[in-house]
Order: sequence, then structure tokens, then C-alpha cells
Amino acid sequence: MWGLSTRFYQRWYARSARLFGFGGAIARPPGPAENFADNQLTHDEKRWAIQRDLIAKEPRLAIGEPTVAWVVASLNVMKALFAPKALDHLDKLPVVVAIASEETIVQPSAQRRLGRRLKAAKLVVIEGSRHEILMETDELRARFWRAFDEMCKRSGV
Repeated sequence: MWGLSTRFYQRWYARSARLFGFGGAIARPPGPAENFADNQLTHDEKRWAIQRDLIAKEPRLAIGEPTVAWVVASLNVMKALFAPKALDHLDKLPVVVAIASEETIVQPSAQRRLGRRLKAAKLVVIEGSRHEILMETDELRARFWRAFDEMCKRSGV
């Protein structure tokens, strides 16, 4: 999650709310219950249903709505990641940066930018995928796993 889709006023609001003690407040109003047709995570209805069934059986597995404090902490981490030389010590770390072409939750441009800063990284766009690539259809998951296997071979694993 290298680029939350936020505007300046949203970042300002979150930081101000946190400063004034509202860190535990929900950062956005809850929307209607998600259904498969409007989900942003996957095209695979079976995997989506498995996730929903697990949460129904054990509600503590649900992620829930982000709080103001969570948003501010996420913004701080992202700012630190993009600081000059912040990732220089990772120059030789093999990484696959998998970007979903139908991403709507985070900014693919931030993923590309950070991926380019990791010298041993390989950027792979998974065409047709939504946010949760490993919950996607078998065909889309296979594209990710091919890139992962290639990374392992490059690094001698």
C-alpha cells in the first residue's frame, strides 16, 4: 500500500483531527454492505465469497473501517518511504512490485515510483486484476506467480 488515494484537504483534515484527539474516529463514513458486483478486490466470485464466509464465521477477521490515526500513520510511512535515500539500503533486495491494472484503492503511480527506486525490483502490471491479486482468478494469479518464480531464479533461491 504505497499510495493512498487522498487529496490535500483530506490529508490536512486527518492530521488536524489526530492532533485534536480524534485519532480513534472512523476516517470515512461506512458505506452499504459490499456485494460481489461492486467489490474493488477481485474478479473471482468464489474467492470473494470465501473471504466473506470466513468473516461471517469469525467477525474478528474483518478489517473494518480505517480510523483517522490509521490514515495519519499510513501517510507518515508513505512519506518516509519516498524520502531521498530511504530505500538505498535495499538496493540488492530482489522484489516483485505487482501492480493491478484495475486498481482503485491505492495509486498505481506511487507503486511504480517506489518500485523504480528499488534497484533490484521488477515491476509487473497484472493486466485485468483488481487490488487483491492473490485473490484473483487462477489466470491472473498465475501471472503473479510466474513473476515471483522468475525473481526467485534471478536471486538464486
